[in-house]
Order: sequence, then C-alpha cells, then structure tokens
Amino acid sequence: MSPRICVADDHPVVVMGIRMALSNSRYASSITAEAVSTDELIQRLKQQHCDILITDFSMPNGEFPDGMVLLKHIRSHFVTLKIIVMTMLNNPLILSQILKSGVHGLFDKHQPLEGIINAITRVDKGKTYISDTYSSLLVSPLRG
Repeated sequence: MSPRICVADDHPVVVMGIRMALSNSRYASSITAEAVSTDELIQRLKQQHCDILITDFSMPNGEFPDGMVLLKHIRSHFVTLKIIVMTMLNNPLILSQILKSGVHGLFDKHQPLEGIINAITRVDKGKTYISDTYSSLLVSPLRG
C-alpha cells in the first residue's frame, strides 16, 4: 500500500515539480494533500491523514512560524507522521538541529528532484534518508 503524502513548499512550482517527479513512480497517486504556507500545512494535516510529509524548512508565508518551530509543532501534534525536510541550507549546525528534531529525511534542493523517490522509499521503510551532499557535510570536520 502506498503511503499518503503531503507536500508543502511556499513555491507552488516546487510542489508541482514533486508531483511530476512522482508521476511515473509507484507513488504517482500518493499525494493526498498540498500546501503553500505554514497555515495551510497545519490545516491540511488536521483535515487529511498523511503518512509522510515532504516540507520545505523555510516557508515565511503564513501566520504560523516556519523552521524549527514548525517542525517541533508537527512532531508533537502529528506523532506518527514521517517528515522529510527539503532545504537549500548548508550550515552543519542547523542541519544537525533539523535531524535532532525527529525528522526522518533531509533532502537537498540542489539535488535532482527525482531523488525524492529514493527519500520517500527509505522513509516509508522506516529508515532515515539524508542527501549525499548533507551526509558529507555533516561528517566533515569543522573548520576553525
């Protein structure tokens, strides 16, 4: 059974791109909710049960805060939801904090969008997904 997926990004073209990337995969009909703001995301999650959330880390268009505040709220109110965070951040400290917040995947928006299929597959199987660029960034020694 395919997971029910919610996609949230403040750029509608990204949401459309994810839908297109999944269109020829086994997840073609899995997107059951979409949101373009934090407010809309929280509303969708309350209305529609989802198994996996693919969300941008930074979505400033809404009354509800984005970033870590949003992730902590989702983790505490939708405890069974698996979260894949998409971002272009490259700060190892922030990326580590995102992972420590209880997300299940960390997808680098600089990577080809088709990679989101691998992220969904791993997260759906209960594994953690981290884009290769972030894996190397998180294990490289800090420069002082």
